[in-house]
Amino acid sequence: MNTKKIIFLALGGIATAGVGYLAYNLLRKKPQTFQEAIEDTKNTIVEAPSDVSSIVTSSYKDQGFPLRKGSGGENVKSLQRFLNKSSGYNLVEDGKYGQYTEGAVYTEQSPFQVFKDMYPDAIKGQVTEEFYNMNIKGKY
Repeated sequence: MNTKKIIFLALGGIATAGVGYLAYNLLRKKPQTFQEAIEDTKNTIVEAPSDVSSIVTSSYKDQGFPLRKGSGGENVKSLQRFLNKSSGYNLVEDGKYGQYTEGAVYTEQSPFQVFKDMYPDAIKGQVTEEFYNMNIKGKY
């Protein structure tokens, strides 16, 4: 198997934003075996700047409140369930606060000033702990 095939296999499933960074480092190091390519990929991700590595690893972590893009876990899953049942968004209930969940939250908060009047601690595109506790917690 040639080096290019090894690199493409190693990069499979990695987010587009980090591919250039990884490909540059992998081509620079020229791994000889598939195992070397895997190890180089792991090391490159660890060495990557934080904004790149978070995209590359597609990490959704439970970071507490407010729930926002990049958040993950059971609270996000409950939020997605709430959005699906209350407004019919048809979001995947995977517990990952990504682009579609963020878009649904933006839509629900529109017009934002009216929403902000109802929930003074509101943050556009995010779900505060107060809103979550009042409308979602224990219900979805």
